Amino acid sequence: MLIELEKLSEANELMKRIDNTSPNLRFIKAKLLAASNDQEEALRLMGDDQNLQIIGLLGLKNKGSIFFHKAIEQDRINRTSYFWLYKTSHCYDKLRDDPGFQDFLSKHNKIYEENLANYGNLDL
Repeated sequence: MLIELEKLSEANELMKRIDNTSPNLRFIKAKLLAASNDQEEALRLMGDDQNLQIIGLLGLKNKGSIFFHKAIEQDRINRTSYFWLYKTSHCYDKLRDDPGFQDFLSKHNKIYEENLANYGNLDL
């Protein structure tokens, strides 16, 4: 959450206290590195497990295009939409002007609209 709020120094201090057995630790470290514009180390840490938040924070549009195609197919199958996350999170600011990201966002909006029509508004 601190990374999303762009409080990177606080996130860095918290990282020093996190239990090293956390299953998400590698992703969180990579996300903090990406938010700090340390592309080489963030990508090294993630290895083959690329993540759209990391790609977005680094502004890697060429990698994003490949990821968009893979992710949208799985999201269609699962009927999962992260439309509002992709639309509003600052993690994707560097991708917003990319036509591939705009197409990806449009496809997620369609999934969102279909889910809304099928299941109604599930906001509590």
